[in-house]
Amino acid sequence: MKKTLLPLPLRYFLILIFLSGPLGLAAQSPGTPAVFTLEESLRIAEERNLDIKSAEVNLQSAGAAVTSAFGTFLPGADFRFGYERQLSGEGRIRLVQDKIITSFDLYQMSATANLTLFNGFAREANYNSAKETFAATDNTIQHTRNLVLSTVRNQYLMVLRNEQVVNIRREDLALAQKELERISAQYEVGRLAIVNVYAQEAEVGNKELAITQAE
Repeated sequence: MKKTLLPLPLRYFLILIFLSGPLGLAAQSPGTPAVFTLEESLRIAEERNLDIKSAEVNLQSAGAAVTSAFGTFLPGADFRFGYERQLSGEGRIRLVQDKIITSFDLYQMSATANLTLFNGFAREANYNSAKETFAATDNTIQHTRNLVLSTVRNQYLMVLRNEQVVNIRREDLALAQKELERISAQYEVGRLAIVNVYAQEAEVGNKELAITQAE
């Protein structure tokens, strides 16, 4: 039985590979494969690959650590404000201008400021370490991005190569089928034996198997 094979466009990527997360693309009709150009494949990989996303989160964390380490060089301030009401059961009853006061309102407010002048170079060491960690993390994200994009390019080229292999196998099958028709015609007029027909039919079967394997 002859099967209808899905053609694979030369300029497009049939399946986007090396992506760890969902693509979130426009809905496709059931049974219709999503098709991507190389540029689209690289863009989606860079935007949604989980390894790249994880490296970006690490970079943000390293940046926050640098900001925190730098903050130790700045002066600090603390402001506090409090309010408390005491009822007669908790405090003493007071007589103010011939009136009995059964509750008391207490307000507290304080402000402090501090500046560390020297702590044995600990904050300098912590700040330098945070900057080095940030630089190393930035290099890691660049390496991860380059690795992901390189892998997508290689797999894209592999798909194009496989496409050419499938096309060659189809051409081989077409030639084998024509040869079978020629041999069958010669057999019908008695110029060839039936064994030649069987041999060519086997060859056609091998070509069909080669197409399935290539696909």
